[in-house]
Amino acid sequence: MNIDKLLEQIRAERCAAFVYEKAPAGASSFRDRVIFYRDGKARFERYCQGEAAGKVCELSADSIDEQGAISWNYDACAYGKKDEAPKKLTGAGSGGLVFDGKTPLWKRAESLRRDPEHGYGFLRMLLLRLRGQ
Repeated sequence: MNIDKLLEQIRAERCAAFVYEKAPAGASSFRDRVIFYRDGKARFERYCQGEAAGKVCELSADSIDEQGAISWNYDACAYGKKDEAPKKLTGAGSGGLVFDGKTPLWKRAESLRRDPEHGYGFLRMLLLRLRGQ
């Protein structure tokens, strides 16, 4: 799937990124999130739930190819199940995204106006908007 429409929508809403979360499937002990930034970068986060709640994995990708394949930087994370991150964006619609041709649907959970922790602070967002990116 081509990601250009998603990036256009992020820019049109003047956001830094859209956050998508996987719909809960049964009694999952994880909360997975994929964040798509207006410049084509992506980030995957996995959070453990329950008593040991916290972030257990964060992967980043500098780009997504025309077929929707995401090239995660697996070297940046020591988590053993990092290969469970979605590998390919295969569909969009009905208010969510589909990865790897599988359910569950990933629903949009948040629209980030800025994300200074990951380099999308006020000044960078202003410059990106002025350049039309």
